[in-house]
Order: sequence, then C-alpha cells, then structure tokens
Amino acid sequence: MTGVETVQRMKTLFELVQDSNKCSIRNDLIMGIKLQERLCRKSRKQTVYDFPSLFSGTLYANGQDGGVDLFDVYSYVLCQSATESGNTLLRHCVSSCVNDRRQHRFMEFMRFVLSVNRQTALDIFTAYLTYLQTDVMDKDFSMTNLRTVVKWDHMLKGPLFWNNQDSHMHYVLGRRTLITASVLQRLRLVVSVYGDDYLTWIPTRDAYAADTLVNIVLHSADLSCEDPLMREVLDFLIHACPAALRISSRSPLRHDAFSAVIQRCDCPQNPQHQWIVQNVMQYADLERDILGVVPGTNHLLLLDMVKRASNVLVLQFIARKFGENITL
Repeated sequence: MTGVETVQRMKTLFELVQDSNKCSIRNDLIMGIKLQERLCRKSRKQTVYDFPSLFSGTLYANGQDGGVDLFDVYSYVLCQSATESGNTLLRHCVSSCVNDRRQHRFMEFMRFVLSVNRQTALDIFTAYLTYLQTDVMDKDFSMTNLRTVVKWDHMLKGPLFWNNQDSHMHYVLGRRTLITASVLQRLRLVVSVYGDDYLTWIPTRDAYAADTLVNIVLHSADLSCEDPLMREVLDFLIHACPAALRISSRSPLRHDAFSAVIQRCDCPQNPQHQWIVQNVMQYADLERDILGVVPGTNHLLLLDMVKRASNVLVLQFIARKFGENITL
C-alpha cells in the first residue's frame, strides 16, 4: 500500500468514526427532545425546548466538550455530509412540521439554529426545500409562524419562496383546485415581504412555472364562472403589481397577461369576462402595448391579435379608452 493510499485509508476510517459519533450524538439529542415533550405533555403545557442546554449536555456526555469551537460543534452535529445516509436529528425536527406539536418543535429548533449559525440554517432550508415549501403553505401551518419563516428565509436569501428550480407558489396557483382562501392569505404575506419583484419573477429552470403568477392564473383558472375567491385572487395579482402584466412567458405557447385576456375573455355577456377585461386592460398603454408587438411573437401587434381573435369585448374597451387616438 502506497503512502497516498494509507492516508486515504486513514481518512476513510476517521470519517466512519466521525459519522458514528455524529449518529450517537444525534440519537441522544432526539431522546432528550422526546423526554422534554413527554414531561410537558404530562403537565399539559406547551413544550419549552431548552436546546442550548440539551446540546451542551449531550456533547459533554459524548466527549465533545472543551477545546472545540462551538460553531464548529453545532455544524458538526447539524450538517449532513456526503458520507452520511441521513441526518436523523434534522428529520426529527424539520420534516413534516404541520401539526401543532411538530410545528412548535420546528420553529424552536430553527430559532436555535439561527442563533448559532446562519449558514447551517440556510443549509437546512435548502436540504428540506421540497418538504418545507409544502408544509408552510398548508392551511394548518399558522400564519404567525409563516410570517416568521418568510422573514427568516428573506434574511438568509434562502430558497423556500424564491428559487429557480421548484417554486411551490407557482405550482399551487397553476392548479385551480388547490387555490383556497388560505393560499391567498399566504400569497399576500409572501408578497408583503418580497415586494413587487416577487410578482414579476419567473423561475428560470422550473419546468412547471414558465409565467408570472398573474399570467399563470389567467391561463389556468376558470375565468367564466363567477367565483368570489378567484376574483379576489385576480384582483390582488392584477393591481398589486401592474408591471407584471406585460412580462412575457418563457413558454412559446403563451405571451403576456394582455394576450391571455384576449384569448380567454371573449364573451361580452359574461360578467366575469367583463370584469377581467376592465381590470387588466386599463393598464395597457397605447404605444407600448396596444400598438406594440406581443412579446414572443416577433411581429404581431396586440391590436392585430384582438382583431384576429374577433374579441368584441376587448375591442370595445380599446375603442372607449383610445378611440380618439386609434383606428380600429
């Protein structure tokens, strides 16, 4: 065996011992968490997690106390490396955090991690992105906790609400059966933290999210029935950030919100169509939009699109608003 092979072999053995040590520490921590929860259940009180003492005591019992930087120790226990099959402590404290008990445990655990090492908190949000996105959008995840999580994610520049591979908000708004009053409430909260940029953003590598949120709803929702909730969702998305209406889709089959209205709201007798045309088209500029080229078509003017679609409702609106300055 060469010197290099010996060093590599020693490194591998060290990693195995280190991982075994981590597993032991994590299992002890989980037992400590469960014990605290049992004691509080017996007294019928909400669990008060003393994570600093729990970590210190467990690390001391496992011979990790003294001479080691606390930040390194916490990262050593919390982070998951490529040599590990899984981090049982994170699974216990982070995944499936919807019901009250798990939700409280998750919030207290993340509050502790953030106080110790923000990079570790960001790594956790990234590693558990799929689970956490779904959990925090669930109606049973409290708005108070969601407000805190959104602020954490924004502070960390995390991926929970703004990532280019898998935007759960875009996914939900693209499926009419998933849109609820709770979803709208959560959307409003996220936008209040991230601002207009969130409404003009399109994920660049998400196969299921090729549009702004307003464009997704205009293309996928049932725009013919008078659904008060859908009207409330559209009212928020349309007026919260009118600039998003003219942002083009990444899909060659779709364009901007103005063209979506032309394609899908063409019944003069339908009150919902009338309302959508009025509310969306009021933000159309004559030169920039009506007489401008529809994004993604290379040459087709929005006015020509309206005429080709024989959309009387939109033509009537254009005539009322721009009649003196345009020939139909």
